Amino acid sequence: MTSVAEPDPFLEHFLPGSTPAMKRLRSTIALVNRRYKNPPRMGRSILLVGETGVGKNRIARVVAGHLYWLRDPGIWQPPQTGGRARTLLQVTAEHFVVVPLPNLPTQLIETELFGHVKGAFTDAVADREGYFGADYIEDLLLDEIGEAEPVLQAKLLQVLNDGTFKRIGAPPSESRSTEARIFLATNRDLAAEVRRGRFRADLYWRVQQLVIRIPPLREQRDGIPVLAESVVADILRANAVSVTEMRLQPADLDWAKRQPWPGNVRELERLLWRWVYEEGKRPLREIQKEYPEESLGAEAGDASVRTVLRSRVLSALEKGEQLAGSVGEFARGVESEVQLGLYELKNELGLERRALSTLFGDGDRAAKQISAWGEKARSK
Repeated sequence: MTSVAEPDPFLEHFLPGSTPAMKRLRSTIALVNRRYKNPPRMGRSILLVGETGVGKNRIARVVAGHLYWLRDPGIWQPPQTGGRARTLLQVTAEHFVVVPLPNLPTQLIETELFGHVKGAFTDAVADREGYFGADYIEDLLLDEIGEAEPVLQAKLLQVLNDGTFKRIGAPPSESRSTEARIFLATNRDLAAEVRRGRFRADLYWRVQQLVIRIPPLREQRDGIPVLAESVVADILRANAVSVTEMRLQPADLDWAKRQPWPGNVRELERLLWRWVYEEGKRPLREIQKEYPEESLGAEAGDASVRTVLRSRVLSALEKGEQLAGSVGEFARGVESEVQLGLYELKNELGLERRALSTLFGDGDRAAKQISAWGEKARSK
């Protein structure tokens, strides 16, 4: 068996970069897929956690595609070898299915996942197999699991526990099984959702078997140039264009490293698609100026600041660390909007004096300063 420490062309191609985060991610995927060729034996679920736009769908496809490739190296070969350099979507298309939970009614989701018997409901004119019962499906991604309704959470818990399920409308004695590996993606803090009564505690602990945390783009700036070049190459290959025809310039890559990317990988990919459409004739900076985030507006800036703050505050609380010697030092280390952001975050997280003391070393002073900042910001 090949050691997980050896170079892996598939993972290095689809998850490029030498940042610590990328190395850890590749190592985790390699370990899982090389040691556990039969996923249900090691646990049926993989939880993908990260902000909106970090690429949870892509990471799930990389994990799935990597296992398919280990079983059959002929389905993909490194581009530099002149082999079959298929896209990630092409590699996973036959056996990987995505179910976007927030966009579908619960009854439709249950039908898609579990199937139904004839007469189960008005439109059930014949038996239908669901994704869990389909032999061709090896991997299933349930996108935004944090938004699943309680009834669906209960049924998923049974599948994750023992791999069994029952079709909608089937008799109680029916018991079917699935061999599919289940990816669960979320941008929510599931522990907080449990405390609020929105997510089942037993399901929460069940999906904690294997967790892959995907860092936001701003936390892996050194890897942005390699990522950008890889995305462009994939776009060109998908459209049968030689990857040597268009190259990002050093100035473009340097500019990209310095951007905040509140939309993470999704925002970067969108910009690179536009750059390719224009045949790479203009710098990324110029294209970005012509396409402001119309759909995000001012609220997105506030949200991105709160996202940064939330991440730093929760991380510090978890580790028992202080963010800074004083609140003022912490504020200067983030953004000017931090004053309003911290005030809102304090209320949203319900930070008590004890927690503030852990974070800043002086809970009373921190609470007063944060409240003063919030009132001042709101009065402008």
